[in-house]
Amino acid sequence: MDIIRISLEDIKYATDNFSDEKCIGRGAFGKLFKGQLRHANGHKIIAAKRLNTMNGEGVRDFFLELKILLKFTHRNVIGLEGYCDEMGEKIIVYEYAPNSSLDNLLNDASLTWKKRLEIGIDVASGLDFLHGGVLRREMVLHRDMKSSNILLDRNWKAKIANFGLSLISPNIQDTNYVIEEDPAGAGYIDPAYLKTHTISKAADIYSFGVVLFEILCGRLAIPTGVDVQDKEQYLGPLAKNFHEKNKLQEFVFEGIKEQIVPQSLSTFADIAHKCLHDDWHQRPTASEVVAQLKEAKEFQEDCGIWEPKLPSDYKEIIQQSKIPEICYTKKKEVVYNMLHTGILIQNGNVWFSLDGNNNRNEMISAKLFTYKNQSSQKWIHKRSSRYNILHTSSFLNKKSFLMISPCK
Repeated sequence: MDIIRISLEDIKYATDNFSDEKCIGRGAFGKLFKGQLRHANGHKIIAAKRLNTMNGEGVRDFFLELKILLKFTHRNVIGLEGYCDEMGEKIIVYEYAPNSSLDNLLNDASLTWKKRLEIGIDVASGLDFLHGGVLRREMVLHRDMKSSNILLDRNWKAKIANFGLSLISPNIQDTNYVIEEDPAGAGYIDPAYLKTHTISKAADIYSFGVVLFEILCGRLAIPTGVDVQDKEQYLGPLAKNFHEKNKLQEFVFEGIKEQIVPQSLSTFADIAHKCLHDDWHQRPTASEVVAQLKEAKEFQEDCGIWEPKLPSDYKEIIQQSKIPEICYTKKKEVVYNMLHTGILIQNGNVWFSLDGNNNRNEMISAKLFTYKNQSSQKWIHKRSSRYNILHTSSFLNKKSFLMISPCK
């Protein structure tokens, strides 16, 4: 892939000469501008980061980020459109993400739980790619994973951005670096790093764990009004504490709480909690996080399709069966199909199943069944069956019963 050099004149035209009206972000790095860049087929909306080059860090960050974005291209890493290096200006031009950054949407109820899961999967997939997976010879330690550095494109696909503090490293197991310069983002920094100044993939995983709890709880790592020095009030430690006390449900964002299937919540919360493990050796890899988040999504989707088709008391029914463990299977489709096939309930040896219309059918022996208007009911012998069968409706609970009696 060839990097595109864009003239300073074109960038000035695109951003109205870096006007304040076009500024969409600012920080220690400099300013970020939205613009319409001219090209052969018209205009293209872009984001241009104008780096502060008053010190050497801006120049270093410029070349480092260009190298990373050029070398590490992925659907969940922000795309590079080009660069400008003229008249002392250092500008990186990115694809534009019209749906803002994740930090601006955390407490927006229109961002559903399913969409939040998909964003989490996107970010974890991008981080897994940056961390090298098992095939790449090099990896990237991002060092600034936070919700403001996660951008959302027009299709709500998440993109990891801002690589100014990143580090390219050989992809060697348990590679660590001692770095005196702190990563940005109070509230996201790995506590183990603060003690040792040693960074590794696990430091990115900790930061991402905080982001996952932001997604779940609908609040920033350091909530508004919290003293930056009061680290016990940071979201990471608070959510971790709530999870360990089995009270995390109280901490979930109200705007999505009613949407979340319990198994989806527990799977998501468990992997987020593991990301924050005090011992960085015990934290999951990015690929393991991807797998668990996909499982949380499967729980959510599976339950949404099959749960309404199951009897409201299906768990109680299955608990009485000889195979109660299927109640906890991660696929509700498995439970649904099992109930259609039929299960034997231990108490009274009752055979329970659902018919094609999801109505209950229970088979019990005639000896165990009593009913009104016995004279009006007739036993029917089916050639394919060794049993006489009587179909009736219970006057007690309006259930459908198939009573069986051995043929004479």
